[in-house]
Amino acid sequence: AARVVAERARGTAALRAAGWQVPDSDANFVWLRTDGQRFAALMAAFDEADILVRGFADDGIRITLADPATNDRVLAVLADRSRFDGQR
Repeated sequence: AARVVAERARGTAALRAAGWQVPDSDANFVWLRTDGQRFAALMAAFDEADILVRGFADDGIRITLADPATNDRVLAVLADRSRFDGQR
């Protein structure tokens, strides 16, 4: 449980530093609110990176936290928010 808490804190901090609005969470996942074309672009980016996420069209994406290496892959997809900013 301590590893999940630490990874959640690390992931949330990194996403916020990259400009994403991520709500606080006590669960083993983070929520990325998004919709429209940005939603489609993000889902495609996760698919291309072979990262399984749960998308809710017109609402957001649930990203389950895993081991540090997998979380690093998630953070790599989301590190450059500007590649998704033109898509609303």
